[in-house]
Amino acid sequence: MSKLFSPSKMGVFDSELKEFYEKAGEWPSDLVEITPEEYDDFFSNAAPDGKSLDWTDNRLQWIDSPEPTIEEKERIERKWRDTELFTVDHTINQLDDNGLDSNIYRQYRIALRDYPQQEGFPYSPRPESPQPVAR
Repeated sequence: MSKLFSPSKMGVFDSELKEFYEKAGEWPSDLVEITPEEYDDFFSNAAPDGKSLDWTDNRLQWIDSPEPTIEEKERIERKWRDTELFTVDHTINQLDDNGLDSNIYRQYRIALRDYPQQEGFPYSPRPESPQPVAR
C-alpha cells in the first residue's frame, strides 16, 4: 500500500483504493508517491499554527498562511458569534428552568448580538464569556 499525493487536489489517495476512485471518476492524473515520513509529517496531525500545506518545487512543505481577507474574517467572526449565541441561549434556558440567575448570560447575549456592529469589526475584541454560575 502506498500513499499518493495530488497537487491539484491537495490531498492524499491510498493506492489500494484506486479502483473505487476510478469508478467514481476521482482518481487524479497528477499523483506523486510520498514516503511514510512525509505522510506522518503532513497528514497525521493538524497543521502547525499559522501554517498551510503547499506543493512547491515538487515537494510538500509548510508555508505561512496568508492573512484572511476582511470577508473571510467577518465570516469567521460571525460563525464564532452564532455558535456562542446558540450555547448561551441553551445556558439561559437551563438556568431559568432551574430557577437560577441568568442575568450575566443575558448581558453576554446582548454583547454577542451587538458584536458585528462594533467599530473595527471583525478585528475588534470579542465579547468576554461570563464565568460559569456556581451551583
